[in-house]
Amino acid sequence: MKPSIRKFLDAAGTFQCPICGDALAPSGTSLRCSRNHTFDIAAKGYASFLNSHRGHDGLYSQSFFENRSQALSTGLYDHIIRKVAEAVIPCMHSDGSALLDVGCGDGTLTKQLQRLVNTADAAAPAVPEASLYACDISAPAISIAARGGGNIRWFIADLAQLPLSNGSMNVITDIFSPANYGEFKRVLVPDGRLVKVVPGKNHLVELRETIAHSHQEKPDVYSNDDVFQGIERHCTIRQVSSATATIPLSSKQWERFLAMTPLMFHVRRSSIDLASLHELTIEAEIVEATMR
Repeated sequence: MKPSIRKFLDAAGTFQCPICGDALAPSGTSLRCSRNHTFDIAAKGYASFLNSHRGHDGLYSQSFFENRSQALSTGLYDHIIRKVAEAVIPCMHSDGSALLDVGCGDGTLTKQLQRLVNTADAAAPAVPEASLYACDISAPAISIAARGGGNIRWFIADLAQLPLSNGSMNVITDIFSPANYGEFKRVLVPDGRLVKVVPGKNHLVELRETIAHSHQEKPDVYSNDDVFQGIERHCTIRQVSSATATIPLSSKQWERFLAMTPLMFHVRRSSIDLASLHELTIEAEIVEATMR
């Protein structure tokens, strides 16, 4: 049997049926519960746990995620992922721990995180036995993420119905993605850690200002206060750190970035003067929290 399928069957006990909550068990190249809800594992190395055709709207297309993969592969978010790894590694055990990356998109950042977690570094010991799971609601995103093999267990799922057993994860990472704190609490071990990355006040400030000027508007002052209030309603924040870098971009890099950022969903590309854009600030706050 292909390793891309075997990695799911070997971890069947980590999963549960998102429809009825029963345990899942291997059944051929699928996972099945006692009520015969069946979830197929693709030979390309991912599984789908959606019980409907619901997913991202048309704005999150195959092209969107292809451009995202190419843009992020150039290292735009490296400074953020290093900070996430620093927060994750102390929460993982040398005898094996499980990490879930929610809203993983095309998987580029998940793979970077895995390399940092599994590889020794001067700042922290490696956790080579760590098991990584990653999910997104978008089928095109997960199909891209699963390219190239590897042992990350990629799956398509609704954040409101995670197909994971209670207390099966030691850490959840949520990088610029929505949250479902009820599900996070359910799947984390007691005192498990949530590492949530939210935009900083200067995140993409150059692009936001250019978009505002193109519409003859005053740039909005970005605030993440509402995100922090949501975290604090459900979690105890243990630590907050910042990661920021202002990065020069070539015109080709700009084109890829404009094709992958939701900021451009309702903005005409022709309204953006690339000649006026030379660098981009990527800024985030990394929130380490435990569930209440």
